[in-house]
Amino acid sequence: MYRSHPTAPVTSKILESILHVARGRNRALRISGILVYKNKNFVQLLEGSPLSVEMVMESIRRDDRHQNLEVLIDETYDKTERSFPTWSMGLVMPESLANVRPDVFCVEILDSASEKDPVACRLRDVVAAL
Repeated sequence: MYRSHPTAPVTSKILESILHVARGRNRALRISGILVYKNKNFVQLLEGSPLSVEMVMESIRRDDRHQNLEVLIDETYDKTERSFPTWSMGLVMPESLANVRPDVFCVEILDSASEKDPVACRLRDVVAAL
């Protein structure tokens, strides 16, 4: 999981572009996860093999749409242990940017993170602090 700051104002169109690219790449690499945009911060949780996650992180580090990348959790999980196993990339953002779509969630979805899932709870806590 990492946190970063955008280098320019973020619109729903920019988030759509990020989501489109991430979903295709993540499916190919068997990565699951979630991207949160809140209060001019990105928080992203990636789940998959160490090699696949590192490949995606290298791409993210080179992406000029964000800066000040800070890794918050650097662990990998088997598919059976994933918090978001069926999401090639879920997107959570403020209601003001969210179009009413079945694949985009508002930040409040994280409030339902189960205490049995410490990674999802950590994500919830990081996002709540933004």
